Amino acid sequence: MAGVARAHKHGLVHRDLKPGNVLLEDNDGVLVPKVADFGLAKILLDDSGPSATRSGVAMGTPAYMSPEQIRDAKNVDQRTDIFALGCIFYELVAGGAYGHADVLGRYEVVCHGRRLTGAGALRETP
Repeated sequence: MAGVARAHKHGLVHRDLKPGNVLLEDNDGVLVPKVADFGLAKILLDDSGPSATRSGVAMGTPAYMSPEQIRDAKNVDQRTDIFALGCIFYELVAGGAYGHADVLGRYEVVCHGRRLTGAGALRETP
C-alpha cells in the first residue's frame, strides 16, 4: 500500500495492480513488497498533451479491474488502484476473486454487482 500511495502522491495511477506486479525483496529476513510494471500507468498531473489511451477502452488485468476501468481506462483515477488492492487483499484472505474464469463473466460480476451462485447463474448481491 505504501508503494501505491507514493505513486499516487506523484500523480501516477498504476492501472494494472495484481499479485504478479507485487515483488518481494528479502531485506535481512524481512519481506518488503515492491510495486512493479508501470507499463499501463497513467500520469494524472499532465493533461496538456495527447493521451496514449483511447476513450472507451478497457486496459489491465480483468480479475483486478474496477468497473470504471472496464468501461473506460482513459478516465480513471487513484480509486481504480484502490479497487485493485482490495481485490488482491480479498484474494489473499479468501483464496480467490470472483470465481469466474470467463472475462465477460468477470466484467458482468464487477460492473453489475452480481456474483455467481449454484451452477454459474448470476444474481444480485445482497
